[in-house]
Amino acid sequence: MPTPEQPQDGKDRWARPLGVITAVITVIGAILAGLAYYDSHRTTEIAVGDKAEEDKQEAGLPLLLSPGASWYGPTWYASAEVHEDIDVERFPLNGGELWDWFRSNTTDLGTTGTAVTVESRHKTTVLVQGAQVTDLKCEEPLRGTAVAPPAIGDGGEEAVPVFMGFDLDAPRPVAQGFDASGKLSGPFKEQIALDKGDARELSVTFMSARKSCTFRAGLTVSSQGRKWSIPLPAGWEDGKPAGYVFKVTGPAERYSKGYLTDSGTDWRFREVDPALLVAKGTTLDYTGPR
Repeated sequence: MPTPEQPQDGKDRWARPLGVITAVITVIGAILAGLAYYDSHRTTEIAVGDKAEEDKQEAGLPLLLSPGASWYGPTWYASAEVHEDIDVERFPLNGGELWDWFRSNTTDLGTTGTAVTVESRHKTTVLVQGAQVTDLKCEEPLRGTAVAPPAIGDGGEEAVPVFMGFDLDAPRPVAQGFDASGKLSGPFKEQIALDKGDARELSVTFMSARKSCTFRAGLTVSSQGRKWSIPLPAGWEDGKPAGYVFKVTGPAERYSKGYLTDSGTDWRFREVDPALLVAKGTTLDYTGPR
């Protein structure tokens, strides 16, 4: 008779390992099945989330706006206030303090504007057909102080933006194109077609040679069989709109004070005889020594 230490054959020798292996395989199978179930449901949740986001975009505005790079500001600024002794001010060459001073104390002279990059959000082709001005209010030009900023370069262009402009002195200002010389050339006739995800930069300029004006502006857009008006920000801060009211003043016949901006180790204002500032279209011409 065999003893316990002497099994009858080799079957019992493999029974326990086979049982363990079977159990492990069963557990792994359950885990894999669970992962597949979770993955299928997760995939469904993602698809549902994507569909919800897509539906939200389709129901929203047809364009997403972000700051553009092709608006460089006017060549002169003016204010109603008579700024005395600002030639003692000093501004770092590499900081934004000088431009903060202009924004806080003056109004764009002759020309104001904005540049935006527009990105299509709708499945159907979005057509940008122009722009319009609203809430236009004008009065006499500002006559206190005129200040010329430093000249700045255009920084170069990777892609040519679409340009349009407005003559705010016209009885009914409408969007116009520009000719090769940079002058307004009549009604804007382009249609910028954007498929979903396409982007284009637009540069919009507003000009006055005779008035001081405030106004709002918006892009005229066609999408999903309807017309849209997309408000244009008048400025940006940290990539977000910083207001929608534009301001511009035409050049006055005479100012109480006049300044140029000079550079050395810093930016500084240099007072000039305001009688030497001559209105020329939408800008000023300084006729004195530089």
